[in-house]
Amino acid sequence: MARELLKKYLEQKQWSYLEKEDILKLDVTGNEFSWSSFLKVDEEYQFCYFSVLPAMVPQERLELFSTLLHRINCQIWFGDFEIILTGENVGQVRLRTSSFLPPAASEETLLQLADLSINMNMAAMNFYGPLLMKALYGTSMNPEEYLPN
Repeated sequence: MARELLKKYLEQKQWSYLEKEDILKLDVTGNEFSWSSFLKVDEEYQFCYFSVLPAMVPQERLELFSTLLHRINCQIWFGDFEIILTGENVGQVRLRTSSFLPPAASEETLLQLADLSINMNMAAMNFYGPLLMKALYGTSMNPEEYLPN
C-alpha cells in the first residue's frame, strides 16, 4: 500500500524517479546544490525518506562531521542526519525522515503525511547541506567555524 501511495505522490508532483525493489530514487536540485534522495518502504504502512550529501566525507574529517551532525540534530525536531562509519559507504552523510501511514486514514491524509515528511527533509537538506559542503571542502577542522554553538 505505502509503495503505491508514494509512487502516486511522486507522479502528482511530476518528479521523475527510478524504482528498484523497495526503493524509489530521485534527484533533487536545491538552492545551492543538488543531491540524490530515495524513499525506502520498510513496511506496508511505513517509509523512510533519505537525502544523501553528494560527496563522501574523508577519514580525516569524520570527527568534524560527527560533531557538526550532532549539533544539527540537536536543532531539528524531526529526522536526523547520519554518517556511515563502516562498510562500503564509509563517509556517506544522509538525512533521514520517516512517517507512519495509518491504514485507516484517507488517501488525502496519507498523501499529506508523505508530503510533510518529504518536504521537511528537503528543506533541512537545502538549509544545512551548503554548510556541510563548506565543512567538507573547507580548511578548518574546527566545528565552530561552520556552526557556532
